[in-house]
Amino acid sequence: MECFRKVFNKKEEEAHDKILQEYQKDTRIMLKQQEEDLRKNPDKETKTFLKNAIRLSKLKLQPNTIKQKKQDKKERIRKTYCNPGCKDTIFEPGNPDQLTKSFLKLLKQENKRNKAWKHKMWNKPEMHLAERKKIFGNQTNVLENGFYKGLKKKTVKRLKARGAVSGCEKQNDYYPLLQT
Repeated sequence: MECFRKVFNKKEEEAHDKILQEYQKDTRIMLKQQEEDLRKNPDKETKTFLKNAIRLSKLKLQPNTIKQKKQDKKERIRKTYCNPGCKDTIFEPGNPDQLTKSFLKLLKQENKRNKAWKHKMWNKPEMHLAERKKIFGNQTNVLENGFYKGLKKKTVKRLKARGAVSGCEKQNDYYPLLQT
């Protein structure tokens, strides 16, 4: 827990809250536009499409969804930077030709929770397996002191300075962690 407090400080939390507020604002604007288009368009197929889009937009604006997004962000940071041995990720040491059981279990839980995303490619085990094979090649371990070997030394040094104990990612462009 101490690692997480160091890595995910107040600045990141405030920045993330600001991004979520912008996301909500954009979703509200999009929802208004969709409702207007629905009133104007007589085509049955388009109406069905717009009704589904409106339903998803309203779902995105629910307080539970926003709270879940915050929790997901914190969990991703915890998994990436405070996870010695990169447990439950595709970087976990082992056979590169198969995903670990714990990772598959987490993927299944994620698919159940986000039913609207089920058709998306990134929730399919085959895609993660292909990525794992690409990362590992013929090796069984791609970690060096808890950090992915492919990360730049400068990046690893900055991450360690910020309190991270692991670097379970290919490149550091997901989080504002290094923007100091």
